[in-house]
Amino acid sequence: MQVQALNSRVFRCVERRRPFIFKRLLSPSSVVNERWLQEQVFPALQPEVRCPRLLGHGDGWAVYEDCGPLTGSFAVSTRQQVARNLARLHTLTTHPLPMDGLSHTPAIQEIVSFDQSESYFSAGFPVQTSQVDWLQRAFQSHPLALASPVLCHGDMHPANSGYAANQLVLIDWEYVHYDLLYWDLYCLLDMTSPDFAMAPNTHMRRQVLQAYRAERTALGFPLPNVFVTDYFLYAALYSRWILGLIKQDLTVGRHEATALLRQEQETRAVLADCRLFFLSQASINGLADRKESLNRKESLNRKESLNRKESLDG
Repeated sequence: MQVQALNSRVFRCVERRRPFIFKRLLSPSSVVNERWLQEQVFPALQPEVRCPRLLGHGDGWAVYEDCGPLTGSFAVSTRQQVARNLARLHTLTTHPLPMDGLSHTPAIQEIVSFDQSESYFSAGFPVQTSQVDWLQRAFQSHPLALASPVLCHGDMHPANSGYAANQLVLIDWEYVHYDLLYWDLYCLLDMTSPDFAMAPNTHMRRQVLQAYRAERTALGFPLPNVFVTDYFLYAALYSRWILGLIKQDLTVGRHEATALLRQEQETRAVLADCRLFFLSQASINGLADRKESLNRKESLNRKESLNRKESLDG
């Protein structure tokens, strides 16, 4: 049998010319939930999306169909197509999973409560206090509007998607769980990693978010106007948390320092984009407030002028 390690838990195997994927599992709930997905969810995503079939499983392991090497995973067009299908996934069902799903990150409530002081960003990552304060002010003035959990893939970073035989493939559903819809989008767009370069940028981010929003509208589940603002806030909160993880990883040497420093640079770029977005929003809101104030003042002037005219006529 030929065996190729894809990572420490996943192996591409070929036995008697039949390829398959062997995976060591983190939890028994993975197989139970994925069997449910095969029956209840995957058929609704077809034929646009192909998800590997579960071929067999045992104590701590599972075997999946091998869809082949994936291409175009990080392309903007691929991420747009993934976002459209995430919109479909997020509106499919509210039926509970057979078993509690795994999640490799804290819930948003825990993320928000993390230390937001400048010291949180220390140990080689100096930032100005003002760069921390804007996030506190943004969250205090703008609570997330879409707070109802939806069925999420759970680990939708670009490497878990791509094309095989001209068909979009979504793999690695091990972390499927109910969460805010922003989570899958954040994994797809801005969740950095020491294992691969995300190269996040504002133009790509807006294109993908627009694709998601348009698909939701087409499905009859339109999103409120604050959807994009909410996403930028969510991305900033989780990116701040990731900076803390990078600091810890550098301290203990969990990954190569060059990879972590590249991840740190990308994460800071995400935070900078989010901050710029909120500054621009504040500027737009400020101009709108000023225009409204001028309109009110002009209206009062007209009213006073009219009153004076009536007084003179009388």
